[in-house]
Amino acid sequence: MFQKNRKAQILTALMFSALVSLGLWQIQRLAWKTDLLARVDAQMKSPAVDFPKSMDDPEAWEYRQVQLAGRFVPDQRYFLQPRTQEGRVGVHLLAPFHLQSGGTVFVNLGWVPQEGTQTAEVPAGVQTLTGVVQVPYQGMFTPDNDPAQGFWYWADVAALAQNAGVTDAAPVVVTLPPQEAGVYPAGFAVTAHIRNDHLQYAFFWFGMAFILVIVYTISQRKKGKDQHAGL
Repeated sequence: MFQKNRKAQILTALMFSALVSLGLWQIQRLAWKTDLLARVDAQMKSPAVDFPKSMDDPEAWEYRQVQLAGRFVPDQRYFLQPRTQEGRVGVHLLAPFHLQSGGTVFVNLGWVPQEGTQTAEVPAGVQTLTGVVQVPYQGMFTPDNDPAQGFWYWADVAALAQNAGVTDAAPVVVTLPPQEAGVYPAGFAVTAHIRNDHLQYAFFWFGMAFILVIVYTISQRKKGKDQHAGL
């Protein structure tokens, strides 16, 4: 026998609607994330374009291949630490690069072994470089930079520019590609660390909604049986 309980029905209906809504929201996020990953992949594979004179929307340029023409600023080097490569501890070498078209962009020349930081140099003279645009951010477990002590853990462009006396820095970093083995700075292979777990989350919420229906059905049947037995 099935015993209907008005309060239980309302509460179950509300919870069911909420769980299904969360599942549908994850489906929408899945479509958005899939499109984002496709665009990122297309941008990384597309031919390099000239670095723009202005960048109002840095995120739209992230993972784009760009070409730079200009010169590195003399005697300006910054080391992002610690960075590992093939089990060895080292740093990433950053340096401001004056563009011939105007403006400055910080370039990540890539990995340098810890013992090589004293001798690591940036190329002199006019350079034509190709790299990938990255939008820097501070990770959850990344320490704060300490410019006064020369400790840099992430590429805070605003702080780097202030330290270097640069007033026209672009809000992004351009990372150079990997170099030949044994060549330092070694460049860096940029990959898009974008998780796409929305389908799993959608299954979870839809599954919870299904379980809720089963639990409700069983509980109401049990109540019905108990009341019938009491008669």
